[in-house]
Amino acid sequence: MSQKLLLKPAEPEVLTAEELPVLTVSLQLPTYTGWQRFNRYYRRWEASFRRYCRTRLLPLAEAALHQAMETAGPLPQWEASLISTVTWQSAEVVSLYTEMRLQGPGGIPARRRGDTWYRGLPLTMAELFPRRAHWRRRVLAYAAGQIRQNPRLYPQDWQRRLVLSFRARRFYLTEEGLCFFYPAGTLSPTSAVTFCLPWDKEQGPIPPEQPRQEPA
Repeated sequence: MSQKLLLKPAEPEVLTAEELPVLTVSLQLPTYTGWQRFNRYYRRWEASFRRYCRTRLLPLAEAALHQAMETAGPLPQWEASLISTVTWQSAEVVSLYTEMRLQGPGGIPARRRGDTWYRGLPLTMAELFPRRAHWRRRVLAYAAGQIRQNPRLYPQDWQRRLVLSFRARRFYLTEEGLCFFYPAGTLSPTSAVTFCLPWDKEQGPIPPEQPRQEPA
């Protein structure tokens, strides 16, 4: 059987309270034939998300329903989703980001996670740069250069936030290069901020299939 990436939405699950629909759960997570670790990772994530919706969100939706009944307000129609978007795919590499969104109780921004897989195993950001390269310094310097082009869009203490909020696991790949992001509340109050560092065969990042050498 040939290897194949599948990204098909699951049937929405409608959770009820007092026999009324209050929370719709939607998922779209990938499956890759032949990559068992890849598949176990996303199936565990699916089970965890469904459990979170039933044990954490549903009681909140039920409380909102009771309040609406007492005040004759609108009934809650909450939606929780976990949706993956594939950004890079080749014979050996799959890269994607997954966003969790909640439409209902305000004040919860979308949460994003990036994952990159090489031959069925997770790939780190450091592995995209030459051996012994100062890759973290290069990534942060690129982001700082992008911010300086229009600093009014960012908080005054963006330099501090840029360093302290950086997490090497928050990235995915595209045809253009390495995209790394900061969650909402760090460089922007309402949305994630993404920077895309172009491919560079000498300094990095370097596509996973290509060899990496130690810097001169």
